[in-house]
Amino acid sequence: MAAIASVMVGAIAATIVDAVLTIGSSYLFQWVGYGLVVARVIAVVMAVIIGAVTGGATLFARPSGPLIPVLAAVLAVPASFVGDLIGIVVEGTLHGGLPISRRVEFYIESYTHVSVFGLFTLLLYAAVAFGTSAIRHLRRVGGPQNAGAPWGSPYGGQYPGQYPPQPQQPIQPPPPGYQQPGQQQPGQQQPGYPQPPYGQSPPPPPPPS
Repeated sequence: MAAIASVMVGAIAATIVDAVLTIGSSYLFQWVGYGLVVARVIAVVMAVIIGAVTGGATLFARPSGPLIPVLAAVLAVPASFVGDLIGIVVEGTLHGGLPISRRVEFYIESYTHVSVFGLFTLLLYAAVAFGTSAIRHLRRVGGPQNAGAPWGSPYGGQYPGQYPPQPQQPIQPPPPGYQQPGQQQPGQQQPGYPQPPYGQSPPPPPPPS
């Protein structure tokens, strides 16, 4: 629920930012003059900013799967549309000139014959919003602590199927009389030599033949 709310907050913030950029672009056109190249550059910059704002608000929410990036991509386009309308109305109110109703009518009619570049900018809104939100929400749900854990396991690990290491048991001394493999008991005869009587040293080995 919090993730969906973050998408709505991002869409509202993007609408406000878009309105401000629309008003600012009108001043920019008055300063540098209107041109097709300038208009397209401004359109691309606005698409990137609005998409980033829409998807960026979801980065503060808990990862919730692919639904949140898709929802951010869908809401980025209407947020830009409403923001453009607000900017057009405010800019027309401040500067006068062409009636506001005619400005709004011209803007809405522009969507009835979208050019290839216009379609590209609309897709750019959605793509940037989706990509920004996907940084957070396309991770494994639950965070890094469950990454690599087997399905249904409460543990987490660095690799799939890995469980937490078990604590090592302290090394216990062997019980009395325990004989390790290969260990010779006291008084046991070594192979190849006769056992001398108690208290005597063993005889020297036979000379080589």
